[in-house]
Amino acid sequence: MDRIKLKDMNRKRKIILIAGSAAVLLVILLLIVRTDRRQHVELGKVSLGNISASVSASGTVQAATEVQISASVPGTIEKLAVSEGQAVKKNEVLAQLDQQEYRANLTRAEASLQLTQAALAQSKTMYSRAKELFNKHLISRQDYESAQTQYLLDEARVKEASAVVKQAKKQLDDTIITSPMDGVVTQLKVEVGEQVVIGLPSVPGVVLMVIADMSRMRVEGEVSEVDVVSIQPGQKAFITVEAFIDSVFEGEVTEVAMSPINAGAGGVVNFLVKVSLDDSVPNLLPGMTAFADIITASHDSVLVVPIQSVLTKTVSKISPQYRPKDIAPQTEVQAVFIVEHGTAYLVPVTAGIAGRDYLEITSGLRLGEVVITGPFAVLQSLRGGTAVKG
Repeated sequence: MDRIKLKDMNRKRKIILIAGSAAVLLVILLLIVRTDRRQHVELGKVSLGNISASVSASGTVQAATEVQISASVPGTIEKLAVSEGQAVKKNEVLAQLDQQEYRANLTRAEASLQLTQAALAQSKTMYSRAKELFNKHLISRQDYESAQTQYLLDEARVKEASAVVKQAKKQLDDTIITSPMDGVVTQLKVEVGEQVVIGLPSVPGVVLMVIADMSRMRVEGEVSEVDVVSIQPGQKAFITVEAFIDSVFEGEVTEVAMSPINAGAGGVVNFLVKVSLDDSVPNLLPGMTAFADIITASHDSVLVVPIQSVLTKTVSKISPQYRPKDIAPQTEVQAVFIVEHGTAYLVPVTAGIAGRDYLEITSGLRLGEVVITGPFAVLQSLRGGTAVKG
């Protein structure tokens, strides 16, 4: 009987010990949970760095010099001396129009000139004779002046006929179309036998072909009205071309349009910017898709923070000890969460130029200070004075 009681007592002691241990463990766990309610965040430091602000322009590759070749006289294309993609030299023959009509016009003009020259020779002789007779009082003044007038008229007709001959020669020469520069035929738009129409003030003429100087290329890209105000000729740019995705080419802004290229189109206003490539790139062709990152500002050895750490908050949300007193509470300012002794504080900052990943800070932070960089959702809801851990 005593043994049975002893066993019961031992069993009760064990239960009490187990229950006590569980209670102690539970208390410890509760203490851990209560003492580690810190918000988990991502941390970074204010550092020194070089930063560049840039504007991106998307567009196409074009030759820096491109000439549209048109005919100066109408006619039928009799001969094409080049093909698309062919390199040509200055004054090299590109095409020839049918010359039959223009040769006939020149022949008629030359014949007319010969007739007027013959008439001039005759009237000149008559005028010289009349002048001599008039000086001897052998003919009347009327007869003298009539001979003089005829001579002057024939002289004018010779000048007119000479001009017609010159024009006819020019038109005949214009039937042979030559290249105005060294380059490459990038577009050939006509065929042999096609009728060529010259341009009029209200009607454009037929473009026979396009010749481009492929040794000097540029990117013609579009930028928004917000970005164009920071772009100026002479600024450096880095260019990528989809066909050469692993290469980056250097360039320079050469021209910024003063008027928009699509004003009013869906409310979007873009401006054309031209960026020349510094070097010749083999196999680079007009029309290829390209992107230019134009460097609009650059600062070296300045305080920088990750760009995602900078928020826009009202002054009322700034931690009290850092809150500016001379600004209305509802005024929005740029701010950063710093961490001091495990606590987050929201402090106002003044930002400089923005790069791709970092933002320049001109006031409000010190080198080496710990700042909260994320996550984004936490940054948006975090309040000053919250305990945090990285």
